[in-house]
Amino acid sequence: MNPWIGPALVVLLLPIGPSSAWGQGTPPIVEDFDSLGAWEDLHFPKIPRHSEFAISMEDGRGVLELRSDGSASAKVYRGSFDPYELSRLSWRWRIDGLPHDEDPSRKEGDDYAVRIYVLFEYDPDNPGSAGRVRYRLAKLLYGAFPPHSTLNFVWANDRATRDYFRNPFTDRAAMIVRDRGARNAGEWRSHEIDIVEEYRKAFGEDPPHRATLAVMADTDNTGTRSRAWIDFIRVEGPR
Repeated sequence: MNPWIGPALVVLLLPIGPSSAWGQGTPPIVEDFDSLGAWEDLHFPKIPRHSEFAISMEDGRGVLELRSDGSASAKVYRGSFDPYELSRLSWRWRIDGLPHDEDPSRKEGDDYAVRIYVLFEYDPDNPGSAGRVRYRLAKLLYGAFPPHSTLNFVWANDRATRDYFRNPFTDRAAMIVRDRGARNAGEWRSHEIDIVEEYRKAFGEDPPHRATLAVMADTDNTGTRSRAWIDFIRVEGPR
């Protein structure tokens, strides 16, 4: 797949939307998936098949169900937050199985039943290691500055031997494995991380001060199928 149209890189080219509370203290994000009203679709050029996102009921509460069938697309959160104020990201997810056994560090294996992204806004006045020229070119092509970088939290197969590695389509996307293999498929798995600490581990520098979220299911590279669920996503201040 051409890296300029790969799912991970196209997510990088999404402008981050405004937050109504920006500059006044960022409110926590508590997404229990009663609806998808706070999320918008992201479809990728030259990938005609779109993954499906729907609210399904489980034990009397809503959960987000993600289905992919040789497809790729994402849902992006409409607001934004300051990761220094709201540094604690937590979620609970489940898969019914792994879609493939390809090496996820290679382009042909860059498919996951579920991804949770943190996307960081590019600051044109402080480009850092991302590179001013590349981002100005992207603005010319797409009409807006792309986000600076992303953290991609994934449920990977056993061929992902490292917990941290760069996405094969772009070095501005860090892949962070939080579950590995099929041994826990069918079970809910809970995670909590510190966004700033994870960013420093992945990129060796401090993150920008503005970010948003995305969720994704993709099996377009492997032509396989996947099914996953997310119970909740929360972005809160430190304990």
